[in-house]
Amino acid sequence: MTPGDDLMRGAAAVAARVLADLWPDDRAVVGTEDVSATHFVVCAHHDGVRVRRTGEADGGLADVVDLGSAEPFRLPPGARRVSDGVVAVRLPRRGLRRRPRPVDWTPTEVEDLCRRLNAADALVIGTAETSCRVCGFADQLGSERWFAGEPQYLTCSCCGSRSGSDDLRPDLVRWSRRRWVDGGRAWRYPEDRPADWDPDAAVAALPTRWRDP
Repeated sequence: MTPGDDLMRGAAAVAARVLADLWPDDRAVVGTEDVSATHFVVCAHHDGVRVRRTGEADGGLADVVDLGSAEPFRLPPGARRVSDGVVAVRLPRRGLRRRPRPVDWTPTEVEDLCRRLNAADALVIGTAETSCRVCGFADQLGSERWFAGEPQYLTCSCCGSRSGSDDLRPDLVRWSRRRWVDGGRAWRYPEDRPADWDPDAAVAALPTRWRDP
């Protein structure tokens, strides 16, 4: 195994971890298909949708999203239909540094680029989040707090945080949760509180990215 293999294997691990975050319920099955000194391929499956992510040593990064029988919700810039239910998504090369070898890749850069791909994929798939990223509350109506990668600017009945304002990044989630906990985990609208509400269980059920920001 060469140093390039080790470095690309590390990049593949980051890419797989970030790819799993594409779906907010932690039910994606993610694996590594292939790794060499020049490329990696990771894939994820979730409820009939398959995403295959490929990274190249020259800095290229792309996904192929197979929606099965579903239609894409939206085609963002850099996305194109390949066939019925299949969409290719590529980050534009402009703005990316040209790199002859993956030795120059850093885990932080790989994560940033992969999250940009996730944002585009979320538009293609139409992923939805119904649980508050701060306290974990999901109302009985299944209200969408985030849809297709876009915040719906809903105020949580429990902690009072607003999607798109208080939960954009892990650091904001951490700050908002601390504010809620310091306030005694009081309800913004007590009339909406379920009789069996367990705040610890609700936070524990959040995806890792928001559970331990």
